[in-house]
Amino acid sequence: MKPTPEELAAHIRELAEEHSITVTYGGTWRTAECWPSDLAITTPEPVDPATYLVALHEIGHLVDVNARAWSRRRGSGALKCEGMAWAWAAANCRFHLTARDWDIAGRCFRSYLHQYAGCDLGQ
Repeated sequence: MKPTPEELAAHIRELAEEHSITVTYGGTWRTAECWPSDLAITTPEPVDPATYLVALHEIGHLVDVNARAWSRRRGSGALKCEGMAWAWAAANCRFHLTARDWDIAGRCFRSYLHQYAGCDLGQ
């Protein structure tokens, strides 16, 4: 059974409280971001598995030293941080989600490959 939007939001709230992170809801998966100096993220409201995973990913950038957000880092360093933030999201996901639910991670990572590595991915 799929988690409800309330369950998804409650888990993000718990993690934010546990790690003293300020969460602002807004935008899309393409505009989600974090601010390490403020311990803050902006992410779409977690109303479905994809938006929940994006929120977990942004939290991962702040709490996992290997996924720590960077300032204008390019190339493989940025890709490593992105990958580690998705790994943190996977390790801290509370719900059983399908491979289709995880498609968001692939779409996001693909956008970073295109942006930072200069790969032409036929977008």
